[in-house]
Amino acid sequence: LTAVFAWTAALRGDTSGKASDLAGRVQSKISSDLWPTMVNGWKFWVPAASVNFYCVPVHAQVLYMSCCGVLWTAYLSYASSTPQADGAAPGKPKTKNGARG
Repeated sequence: LTAVFAWTAALRGDTSGKASDLAGRVQSKISSDLWPTMVNGWKFWVPAASVNFYCVPVHAQVLYMSCCGVLWTAYLSYASSTPQADGAAPGKPKTKNGARG
C-alpha cells in the first residue's frame, strides 16, 4: 500500500517541486490513509477468500480471485487519488460538523 501511495504522489506531483515536498506529500498520505486502507483490505479480502474456498468451484477459483483483484485495484486507485483524509477512510461521508465518520 505504501508503494501505491508513493507512486501516485510521485506521478501526480508537479515536476517543479522539490524532492522534500514529494517526501512530505507521501508521508502525509501514508500517515493519514494507510491504516484505513489496510482495514478496508481486510474487510474485502477475508470475505472474498472465504467465498472463494467455500462457494466457488475449483475450476473457477482463479477467475473469481482475478475479478476480486480487479475490484481491489480499482479501489486502491480511488483511495490513492483522494485528497488526504483527516484520519478517515477514503470515501467516507462527512458529518454535519465537517468531520468524517
